[in-house]
Amino acid sequence: MHDNAITTATFRISPASYAAIIMRRWLAIWWWAVAALPLCSIAAAILMTDIRYLMLALVLVCLVIPPALLIVYYYYALDPKARVNIPPHSVGCDGHTLTISEYAAPQPDSNEENDNVDTTPQREFTSPDDAPVAVSKIPLSSLYGIRHSRGNICINLDNRTIPPMLIIPYSAFPSSASLREFLAMIKN
Repeated sequence: MHDNAITTATFRISPASYAAIIMRRWLAIWWWAVAALPLCSIAAAILMTDIRYLMLALVLVCLVIPPALLIVYYYYALDPKARVNIPPHSVGCDGHTLTISEYAAPQPDSNEENDNVDTTPQREFTSPDDAPVAVSKIPLSSLYGIRHSRGNICINLDNRTIPPMLIIPYSAFPSSASLREFLAMIKN
């Protein structure tokens, strides 16, 4: 079908970016469930003219809903198919198979002078010289859909309502032409 294989640069998705993508998809479906209790509490405050129900709505919005959403994140982020997004990896496609090569994350120096320095890895890495730690091959026929989310390609790896996703930033591709060719390969 396609003669050229396309491979991205080595990159990783930060947990915060992955959480934002999961939350946007989850809240697009279940927004009404999150809003129901605070809205009912506000309605009760208006009907009964009691400020305690407004305080209850505030407690729900500030103290109850954020930890509940954290549980949602862990439910989707800890899926075994989704684990590939966090360590450094590269994604390649030859027209028939999606190849995910995982690399070992660089370890920070343990010098005392570096203890106060922010050692958070960057979003994108240059390709490591080491061989990949793990290589996964996924036939393109087993992909369940492709979505775009704020500069990322989200490839559904399952057929659930909110499936585990492989997320590839547009910036991981060497050029916009290779991005378009990659999209053409995986959509066919």
